[in-house]
Amino acid sequence: MSSIEIDEDELIDLLTGRHSRSILVGLLNDAQRQAIGAFSHTVWLSAYTARKIYAKHRDDTLGIYMLAPTILRIGESRRLNKEFRQLVFLYSRYTEIQRPYRAVVKTTADGRENFLLSVYRITKGQIGKTLGMSDSIKASRGGASR
Repeated sequence: MSSIEIDEDELIDLLTGRHSRSILVGLLNDAQRQAIGAFSHTVWLSAYTARKIYAKHRDDTLGIYMLAPTILRIGESRRLNKEFRQLVFLYSRYTEIQRPYRAVVKTTADGRENFLLSVYRITKGQIGKTLGMSDSIKASRGGASR
């Protein structure tokens, strides 16, 4: 299983508008890819999404985005019921006392590219709500192998 690491300087440049190239934040495994009709394993963070979230949550954004590859690699993934082309990932570091994380990945209409739509902390109570509005997929843990 491959591990993606985000270059912090590249992420800061994306968040602050110094460049607008999407950056690689994760990989989908075959079951995840097939669940949303994607052809590609790669997951990108676009400049638009990065800046939109950074404008709302400046204090937490950098650290949460740096954790995104881990969330996508080992978080539980499920297909959202109402949005066929979206996966939701739930991740909690049980060794730490903190709120869990939720990330959403969407594939484009043609299935050629996958983008991280959001990543943020949630309450433990929101885990049940997310599980209730999503479908389990086979082999749902872990990103793509290379």
